[in-house]
Amino acid sequence: MAKLPDPAGDRRLHLVGWVTGKPGAPFPEPQQLTQTAFAVRNGAEVSFPAPSVVALHLNAAWRSAARAAAESTNIQWQRVPAWFPPFDRPGTRPRVALEDSSTSALFDFMEEAMQAVSSSFSALEAFCNLTLVGLMTEPRMVKKNGEKRPMTAEEIERHVGTGEKLKRHVPQVMGVDSPAGDSLLWGRYKHLNEVRDELIHFKRGNLASATSKQVLHTLAFCDPFEFPETATDILARLHPTSRPRWFDPAWKRPAPNELGPYRAKP
Repeated sequence: MAKLPDPAGDRRLHLVGWVTGKPGAPFPEPQQLTQTAFAVRNGAEVSFPAPSVVALHLNAAWRSAARAAAESTNIQWQRVPAWFPPFDRPGTRPRVALEDSSTSALFDFMEEAMQAVSSSFSALEAFCNLTLVGLMTEPRMVKKNGEKRPMTAEEIERHVGTGEKLKRHVPQVMGVDSPAGDSLLWGRYKHLNEVRDELIHFKRGNLASATSKQVLHTLAFCDPFEFPETATDILARLHPTSRPRWFDPAWKRPAPNELGPYRAKP
């Protein structure tokens, strides 16, 4: 049989392929198969093609990053007088503040950056859970609370953190190298995880903190593309020879001239 072409349809489809027949009864022509989601709404059976949740999350992250980058060109900063001019000494750090007219633009930028963070992490989390439940055929030994015990895929899904899944369980089940073996890439993952955790579990102290590591500072001056780029690079490392159909080659940082320069930073 001649090689079948790539199935048609949106790249974000969860499962799509060809069916050439049923036992003892080949079809005259191959038929495209797409996984379908069903629900009953208002007394009617409703269906639609099932999307890859990983692809939805990661595509949303890239789109949010692009919107943030576009918004960044509307953010302007200005030098302002010292707090106490009579006591302003040589060598005192200059003061830089956001222009009043840029407040909405900065907040819009931060909103989109938050979405890029959340969706990037969620793509990795969804990929881990789908992969473990889809590929594990027997329990795995997992160290939890200081002792090892066997866990099913569903137990690992619920009780093991995303970092541990990515570092150990998913690569072992897939038979590929761990992304943690690349120290630079794994450092980027840990940064994504840290920013996501600080946003999801925001503390009152973060609002008043003056440290440059405070999450609001991180958002205000971030490169929004770094978050989906990290998730994409980790998924690419987990697929060293071939990529899933939903892995979009368009998921990459645009050329600088496509979105204009980033806003001036203080």
